[in-house]
Amino acid sequence: MIQDFSESLRGIADQEESVYARALHGRADDTGQFVSTLRRRRMVRQSTTTVLGAAATAALAFGAVEGWGALHLQPAAGPTGSTPTASTSPAPTASTSPAPTESAINNASLPALGQWQDAGVDPSVFGLVTIRDAVTFGGRAVVVGCTPGTATVAGFPAWVGAGPTSWTRAQGPAAVDGQPVGCLEDLVVTPFGLFAQGSSLFRSVDGVTWDQVVLGSSSDAPGSVDAAFAVGNRLTVLVSRMSLAESTKASMYTTTDGVTWTSAPAAAAAIFDNAEVDSVIATSDGLLAVGASPGGSFVPTAAVWVSADGLTWQRVTPVGGGFADAYMYAVSTAPNGFVAVGPNSGNAGRIAAWSSPDGVTWTRATTPAEQVNASTAYLAPRSLTRLGGTVYAAGLDSDSSRPQQDGDRPALWSTTNGATWQRVDLAGLPTPVPFAVTELNGTLIGFSPAADWPGPAEPVHVLTATG
Repeated sequence: MIQDFSESLRGIADQEESVYARALHGRADDTGQFVSTLRRRRMVRQSTTTVLGAAATAALAFGAVEGWGALHLQPAAGPTGSTPTASTSPAPTASTSPAPTESAINNASLPALGQWQDAGVDPSVFGLVTIRDAVTFGGRAVVVGCTPGTATVAGFPAWVGAGPTSWTRAQGPAAVDGQPVGCLEDLVVTPFGLFAQGSSLFRSVDGVTWDQVVLGSSSDAPGSVDAAFAVGNRLTVLVSRMSLAESTKASMYTTTDGVTWTSAPAAAAAIFDNAEVDSVIATSDGLLAVGASPGGSFVPTAAVWVSADGLTWQRVTPVGGGFADAYMYAVSTAPNGFVAVGPNSGNAGRIAAWSSPDGVTWTRATTPAEQVNASTAYLAPRSLTRLGGTVYAAGLDSDSSRPQQDGDRPALWSTTNGATWQRVDLAGLPTPVPFAVTELNGTLIGFSPAADWPGPAEPVHVLTATG
């Protein structure tokens, strides 16, 4: 029955793979037991600029993980060299996390696109990757990225910079479960170290050397770490496991030292059953997450959740209406509040976008009519960045009616008010649009192209500006 269920999921996923939605991979383990892992292509926190120190207590978040769920830590080097142990403590009944004391940089302070310039970094430093996230940690800039599926993984996909033109590759495991570590999606700073996530979870005390944090056990049901939320001195991990009764079943695990983990109340995690979390940002009130629910990508309804502590969440968008048959892949602050974007499921010839004055009340935005064949096209914005008064969305313009070599194109959209979006002519830009922006010693550092940039591989551009 499990194999039949997995094959059904595979059939659905195969329909989506051509449009950068999901891929379902199955394998047999040493005992011949069939397991299938739902691998999700996601954009997380790309709209957030993060500047933190090693002992920061900021409200931060990162999400979207490909990998196995978490119940306890198996031996791995901790921040102080100690060996993590599984927690036997009872699940917390209420959050004791402090309120956020620091948040990501206000992106409204970032200069407009015309004020950025290429730093002239040798493209071979990063190779054929797209940079997914950037933070400042311990006096260094730390960035992570993903290698395109057709390219050879050259090493652990994290880099440390003493400045915008001085980068070295970090050291980390070459492979996990026999597979190269080719993608790290997100970074989050906690008081007990820096965490990076891709197909697995990794931790570092300096950004230079990384160790795997092994979560879960072979007896767990197949699943994935869906998101991680950090507020104050607490890190909470959201785990989604496949279920025969439902699309996914959610659990949450929390730690205040990166070593001992406890289970959060089941009722707290249940809000994420059959859901996926694609992007999380810090706000003045805590955290704001977007994604799809119920049913995730299988029964898509764009969704927004809010939380003050990363443990207790509230869904603030309704089912249906302007949220039906769509996904929210990315969220950002905007001049008038917040914006979120993603693809439509039913009307793939237009992008989906929403705006909100407060992160709680959301309205569907007006998106442009595109020069595509609506019956064969799929438009999917996956990344957001805010530069001054303009928010840019980058993503995919796919149309199977075009010649195969031109079927997938990169696309860029912009808005100044959140309510109306327009397509941007890539050829008319004064400089590439920086995504994954951080600040180091007074210099803003951003990266282009955006994550999941389609079409021919493009070298990484390091862009700089002064705030």
